[in-house]
Amino acid sequence: MPDAPSAPQTSDMTTTSVTLNWSAPANDGGSPIMGYVVERATNNSGRWIRITKSELRLPTLYIGDLIEGTTYEYRVIAVNKKGESQPSESSEPFACKEPFSKDTMISPNSTNLESQSRTHDSV
Repeated sequence: MPDAPSAPQTSDMTTTSVTLNWSAPANDGGSPIMGYVVERATNNSGRWIRITKSELRLPTLYIGDLIEGTTYEYRVIAVNKKGESQPSESSEPFACKEPFSKDTMISPNSTNLESQSRTHDSV
């Protein structure tokens, strides 16, 4: 059996989508990795559900149709001819939200240093 892949990392998050990336296992168990299966748990339930219908060939997955405000965690299983690995460590729990603007500033009048985000139109 292969070792587990690395814990998935999130990137390109929006209010309804996220991209996951992970690394192949260090040890393939003597047989090449054929693909990956991704599982998801929501709202810290601890209940893992497979979300991929077939094995993924590449260590990345774009996930759409997420619900803003719902907390998600993901983990990955490597698959080869000998079987499935143990699940990876889970991703950090996250809730989808709009990405921060690059014009984020700290208000000089704030006593608790809350950051405020400004939006502007493109020119």
